[in-house]
Amino acid sequence: KIKKNTLEYPLSNIKRKGNKTYFSLTKSNHSYLQSQLADEATVLKVKPDSLFFDLGEKSFKKVIVRQGMGLKFRNGYDLVGSLSISPELVVLSGPKGILDTIRSLDLGEIDLREITGSFVHKVSLKSPDKKIALEPAVVTIKGRLDKFTEGTFELEYKVINVPSKAIISTFPKEIKLVFQVPLSDYDKVSAEGFEVICDYRDS
Repeated sequence: KIKKNTLEYPLSNIKRKGNKTYFSLTKSNHSYLQSQLADEATVLKVKPDSLFFDLGEKSFKKVIVRQGMGLKFRNGYDLVGSLSISPELVVLSGPKGILDTIRSLDLGEIDLREITGSFVHKVSLKSPDKKIALEPAVVTIKGRLDKFTEGTFELEYKVINVPSKAIISTFPKEIKLVFQVPLSDYDKVSAEGFEVICDYRDS
């Protein structure tokens, strides 16, 4: 059975074919490839006979790192407030044509199901393309998780901007307000903190 090997291929003798395209004839590097093989192996032919490379001018671009939709929490838990990402901006480098298509980077999937409070976590960013390098490639996220619970209030509402000649009759007289709040803050929520207003002009 022939063992697969990874061989280095030199680009010192590449030639320009177009504005950004270069090529190399593989037969010109037979001896270099042969030197990386065992004595009993001989390079007879390399396919394809030509290799092509897109060596566009290297460009740089700063993009923001976003939370995305990949955070996984324990059932019933969620972020309290916003997630802190440091640094918020990373520098991408590579072909300009690819950089122009990138607007931001997502953190990707992060499993936080073992966390029930404050956390600091290092995240390795994934490049959107193998031709694009990141600097830095690791960011730090900070946040706090808490178990969320649901509460309800029955609230009266008022109607504003009613014309003087209009007669308003409402039914029902109260509405049910449903809210979610971290369990640790549940006792801080009261009906007095809410007001429901209906604007007649929006009807």
